[in-house]
Amino acid sequence: MTPQMESFFRRLIAADPTGWEIALLTLDGQPAAAYLSAHGNGRLLLYNSGYDPQLGEWSAGFALLAYRIQAAIESGVAQFDFL
Repeated sequence: MTPQMESFFRRLIAADPTGWEIALLTLDGQPAAAYLSAHGNGRLLLYNSGYDPQLGEWSAGFALLAYRIQAAIESGVAQFDFL
């Protein structure tokens, strides 16, 4: 992530901190994949994602996505939008 991108995401979340959610999957205590989602009104919108390419063979991004879908269903989310 470039410093400009990091600044953008920090400003985005700071503008409405209650409307955003970060999901993080770790492997041996290290970040393996992450999703930034907006939520509200029964909807979850996946905004951005990333994963550690050194862990690509483990499909950490897909594993986290499956967890996010399961958690959304369990919490009663009516719409899961991949944007």
